Amino acid sequence: MKITCLSNRAFTLVEVMIVVICASLLILPALVILSSGTTTSLRGMARVETVLEARRVIEQVTNDLKAAYLEYGKKNSFHLDYENYVKDSGSYPFVEYQFYRFPQSGEVEDLLQITDSETRRRLSTVNYRIEAGNDPNCPQQKILRRIEVFHPGHPLAEKYLGGLEKVLSKKVSFFSIRPYQVEDEYQTLYTITLQLIDIAPGKAVEIQETDGRLAEGNSQISLVDFSSVVYPEFLRYQNKYYYQNQNWFDSIESSEN
Repeated sequence: MKITCLSNRAFTLVEVMIVVICASLLILPALVILSSGTTTSLRGMARVETVLEARRVIEQVTNDLKAAYLEYGKKNSFHLDYENYVKDSGSYPFVEYQFYRFPQSGEVEDLLQITDSETRRRLSTVNYRIEAGNDPNCPQQKILRRIEVFHPGHPLAEKYLGGLEKVLSKKVSFFSIRPYQVEDEYQTLYTITLQLIDIAPGKAVEIQETDGRLAEGNSQISLVDFSSVVYPEFLRYQNKYYYQNQNWFDSIESSEN
């Protein structure tokens, strides 16, 4: 009779360790590449969101300035105070800009006060305010808030007693509205400058600042710079019809009247 014996040979501890080391040498680089790719992808998505947010802010400010209006000095007065077309207050970086515009909300009838002798157009007061941010790791991130105060005769004035507020961005590092006088022309344009900063959550980084704006030099942050030039329609009209006066029966009333 022939008896066959089965072998009891198995893997030794050394062989197992060699296999684990070889597998680690193959897997770890793949994990590093995957992690780096994921981080880059998330950073790219965050930058795209920041760019879109900056575009929305620029579009809102541009629309407000294009519809901005200059209130006449007094009722039935022809005086126009161009120097106060856009008023600013506060000190850098917490600046507030204020100007008048026709309301963005409501029906056309809500903008007018019609009597037998005259028609008064109601203006809203728009404020853009820079406030301190909430992230202690990035004090450069500030809040940009838009407040629209309606004329007392506007239906929305009772609903929003302190004004209609909206936070446009919580990533603002720089924001300004500045007049620009075209040489040899009676034209006053307004330049809008906006910079948003996006930083990785929970990261405390040092950021260089130049002329009030931040300089990108750290892989943990992403800066988005936008600028725009606006020529308000009212100023365009006044420049084209320079000698045309205000009609006594067609006047302007701001929300402060």
